[in-house]
Amino acid sequence: MQDRMDQFTHMMQWKFLPGEDHQHLDYLKIDKDETLDDHWMREVNHDAEEKDFEDVQEDAVTQPQC
Repeated sequence: MQDRMDQFTHMMQWKFLPGEDHQHLDYLKIDKDETLDDHWMREVNHDAEEKDFEDVQEDAVTQPQC
């Protein structure tokens, strides 16, 4: 089963990277959809907040207590 999943993943990447999946996906429509930009910015900000929180936690664990 894992071999079939690996083959599927490889084939999807092989078709996606050169843009050969255009018959299934309208890239121009996605590129022009500004609402997706808003979603992306929320994701980027959320990821940055999570990283900052993790850094603060790591600092608290690594600093010696008096």
